[in-house]
Amino acid sequence: MELDETIIKRIEKVEEALRRLKEIRKIPLSMFLNDWKTQDAALRNFQVAIEGCLDIGNHIVALIGKKIPTTYIEIIEILVEENILAKNFSKIAKNMVKFRNLIIHEYLYLDLEKVYSILQKIDDMSKLLRYLTEYYTKDYDS
Repeated sequence: MELDETIIKRIEKVEEALRRLKEIRKIPLSMFLNDWKTQDAALRNFQVAIEGCLDIGNHIVALIGKKIPTTYIEIIEILVEENILAKNFSKIAKNMVKFRNLIIHEYLYLDLEKVYSILQKIDDMSKLLRYLTEYYTKDYDS
């Protein structure tokens, strides 16, 4: 069986979004707070990175034949149950889902200083992608 091209493209897209976020995090808070273009770029790349990871996670859940998750939080819970994500990483991953929901649904209440704070912890998102990628590609590495 070959790696699914759609999942490979998602991995690449998440990696690209994370690279962009790592560049944005270098900007001082004062500049971030006064530049709507940078804010928009950060929020969009957060959305792409988180949703991409959730899509990959959902694909993995389907591959292992587990129940179909009805929420993004359930995807994380199943990945933890299956030891694909470390148990001590569960809260961090669930917070990413909550942040995604805030960006998408509660955008009127976004605290840009909090967004900047999360931006400084972007390595957690890289870690999530690493967990997923390592699991997804484990049978294909030579």
